[in-house]
Amino acid sequence: MIPLIPTGPPPEVHPKYIIRPHPIGAPKEFVELENGSKHALDRNVWLRIFGFLTQSDLCLCMRVCRTWNRWAMDHRFWLKLDLSQQKLSQFALVGIVRRQPNFLDLSWTNITFKQLLWLLNRLPRVQELCIQGATQATLSALGQVSCPRIKVLDVRWSVGVVDSLLNEIISPPSPTEGRANETKSRLSLLSEIRLAGCDVTGQTIRTLVRYCDYLSKVDFSYCPGVVDEDVDFITSFNSPLSRKLTQVDFTGCPKLSDIILHFLKRCNGLRRVDLRGCKQISAEAVKDFAESYHESSEIVEGKLVLIKRS
Repeated sequence: MIPLIPTGPPPEVHPKYIIRPHPIGAPKEFVELENGSKHALDRNVWLRIFGFLTQSDLCLCMRVCRTWNRWAMDHRFWLKLDLSQQKLSQFALVGIVRRQPNFLDLSWTNITFKQLLWLLNRLPRVQELCIQGATQATLSALGQVSCPRIKVLDVRWSVGVVDSLLNEIISPPSPTEGRANETKSRLSLLSEIRLAGCDVTGQTIRTLVRYCDYLSKVDFSYCPGVVDEDVDFITSFNSPLSRKLTQVDFTGCPKLSDIILHFLKRCNGLRRVDLRGCKQISAEAVKDFAESYHESSEIVEGKLVLIKRS
């Protein structure tokens, strides 16, 4: 009898030991010349020179030699990385991770869910993240990772940003993620959120009040779902944010009326109140608010109130 020969793929063989790459050593202190000698300028001097260059110039310097490549990758030169309106490739994502920026702008790019998920898991230093003009599918990656250092989140004019998505992003991880005892928000240090043009309502405001204790700047401009009761809730005496809010932007919110100006008086630290484009809020009510709120209040462009504090 002829034995049967399996036609399927061979079983997957897992390695017995984890193989990790050799750790990268410290950067060299001098550039070695062709004759074997060292250049007269050491690394610290070159780093000062590199500090006067733009990021585009630094990328050119990185092509000179391996030593310059290491030096030009110094974290201090890449604290802010703006890739807005760029077409991102695999090499661009790897380059972002190598630079470890504190501020990252991916607005109006072609980044996908998998790319953003891969990226955020490798960027522990990011404190300000801008992803304007993204889609709901892409932004849902924020609900799959922990971003402990993010202080500013900007998702203005993104498609499909609704209450359920923001609840998933802001709320603590669920027990199904293996973190049953976690009670802190994924964005526990969030101090500013920008939601202009998003389809959010008071439910998002209640989620922010519940989980974001450090929130001081909110942008709900052009959010048609925000009503007077939502402003009442976020500025109520029971809300921890009423004592921390410094900037509120309700530009173009059609359902807000003059009554919210009485609610905003509960906040003692306001520095900027933007109510431009709110048709149901009168200029007279804004003037009365500015005169009674603080002696240094100034009205700019009709319904923009600026408060100068010492």
